[in-house]
Amino acid sequence: MTGLLLDQAGTFLNFLGKADALDARPARIAVHTTAPERAFGLEVGDAVALTDQPDRPDAVLNAPAEWWLRLTTGRHAPEHTPNEVSLVSASLTLDDLRRVFPGF
Repeated sequence: MTGLLLDQAGTFLNFLGKADALDARPARIAVHTTAPERAFGLEVGDAVALTDQPDRPDAVLNAPAEWWLRLTTGRHAPEHTPNEVSLVSASLTLDDLRRVFPGF
């Protein structure tokens, strides 16, 4: 079930994401999920969209697919973030991503 939802998530990201949450800082993020394994890009600029995995990302996010889906729908409180979630970046934090996806 998670794989099905994961594969359809891109359709809703422009609606769910808030591109202005990064104060007009564009960001390209390489996203790697587990269970199921996927690799793709997330671009936050004029809009929020899934892309191909960027060659030179501003950040690399590694997370279980279920957590990624929870992030995109605003269900991502820090106390519910599993230890295997990591974001490697000099300019972005998990809290930045939480602001991009504030929920409904």
